[in-house]
Amino acid sequence: MQSAQKVYTITFGDVAENHARMQQIGTLHESGYSIEQMEMVQSKLDRLGLETEMVDLNGEIEAKVLIVRRGAQFILGEETDGLMAENDALTMDKKAFMKGRVVNKVARWNLCFADEDQEPSYEDGKGRIVAWKHIPKMAQIRQVISEWTEDVLLNGEANYYYDISKCGIGYHGDAERRKVFAVRMGASMPLFFQWFQRSLPIGDPIKLDLHDGDMYMMSEKAVGFDWLKKIVPTLRHSTGSSKFTIIVKKEKSEKMLEKEAEKEAKKEAKMEAKRLEKEAKMEAKMEAKRLEKEAKMEAKRLEKEAKA
Repeated sequence: MQSAQKVYTITFGDVAENHARMQQIGTLHESGYSIEQMEMVQSKLDRLGLETEMVDLNGEIEAKVLIVRRGAQFILGEETDGLMAENDALTMDKKAFMKGRVVNKVARWNLCFADEDQEPSYEDGKGRIVAWKHIPKMAQIRQVISEWTEDVLLNGEANYYYDISKCGIGYHGDAERRKVFAVRMGASMPLFFQWFQRSLPIGDPIKLDLHDGDMYMMSEKAVGFDWLKKIVPTLRHSTGSSKFTIIVKKEKSEKMLEKEAEKEAKKEAKMEAKRLEKEAKMEAKMEAKRLEKEAKMEAKRLEKEAKA
């Protein structure tokens, strides 16, 4: 049995980073996973006998998450104890470079995985990198993901939630990458998705229950690469203790959205009124010119008749 207090999430993606705005490992792909690619993967895994679930995130813009139940156990041919032990043996990054200084990480610990090892230099914005050759079980999962997706081998990034009663990550998108295929190990802990527009939440959060060994694949929109945009609806995700996942200002946010919509409607109505006023003035001016022209022509006609 795994510890009830600990959860590890290993994210395989085109780009990995220890913390936001620190060193990025890998090259950003031109596009993320399409819905068609995800359906292809789901069909393939269903034929292999795996339990899968395609979750529609119910937005104006199509976004989905494919959940693969006990995918890690299927790949490894065993329970996740060995995979957890492989990660437990690693030296995790408990520091990060933020706002011009090195700080201790409390909400979670991190680690990145790539082809070559790297010792951390936090002052230079660089975290620790562990080479795949040291982590055979993780490398095996990486290889199989490549086979399932018929895509290149991805880089790896770990979030270590060492105590789920206090660890977590708030609502955010992954602006550093477009592809995500992740694996969970340890205790059960849900993943939440929330639509945002104009930096405010819209609708209700969507809860995805994830358990030991579950894997999940995100479409590009679900990843939240565009989450910093204000006008278009975007997706953010969150996990961990309730202080990270509950949006306390939801009701206020919805009222603010209503006010924004009302303000926008008034602005459009004002612009339409100005347009109609301008059109009316132009029509009146043209009519006045027409009448003036007719009056001059009539005056000339009368003058001509008088001379005759």
